[in-house]
Amino acid sequence: MRDLSVGYAGQAAILTHYSLTVAEGERLGIVGTSGAGKSTLADTIAGLLAPTGGVIAALPCAYLTQKTVVFDDTVRANLLLGNPNANDGDLWRVLELVALAERFGAETDGLDTWLGSAGNRLSGGEARRLVLARVLLSDAALVVLDEPFTGVDSETRERIAPQINQWLQGRAVICLGHGPDALLPSDHTLHLY
Repeated sequence: MRDLSVGYAGQAAILTHYSLTVAEGERLGIVGTSGAGKSTLADTIAGLLAPTGGVIAALPCAYLTQKTVVFDDTVRANLLLGNPNANDGDLWRVLELVALAERFGAETDGLDTWLGSAGNRLSGGEARRLVLARVLLSDAALVVLDEPFTGVDSETRERIAPQINQWLQGRAVICLGHGPDALLPSDHTLHLY
């Protein structure tokens, strides 16, 4: 990103003259209070929002938005959205990574467990981890994680964060949160105010 400005049409820019480079394999944490522009920057990096100025040369990326969206379908169908070519072994591995393999392994239907309307058979933390697993299945070179541990208890977060970090080895990762404890381990941390 070079001299980037981000925001919404007809409103003052949220960030201006922002330059940043994230290298392959690098971990960047971005922290800031609500309204500081973290999610707007993430949307711009992911290509969902055009910058209002400057240049961005982003790689195709896997993007975990702040919103947790679980579809009225099975575990398998929800995960395959992240990688339609994933096999059952891949799906179980990523569920293990986010500490959900035991949960769905105990279900009679396993990967074919129906999740209900908007995933209403899941707790908030389980839904968030399922959506995180879907993003982790992607083989995109850039992974953007906006508040990846929302609704996930601290014990589970501490257990799965190192595994996720290892899984993403070799890829560029931008992780956004309200504070450092909400992030994956980072090489650098930027603060937005």
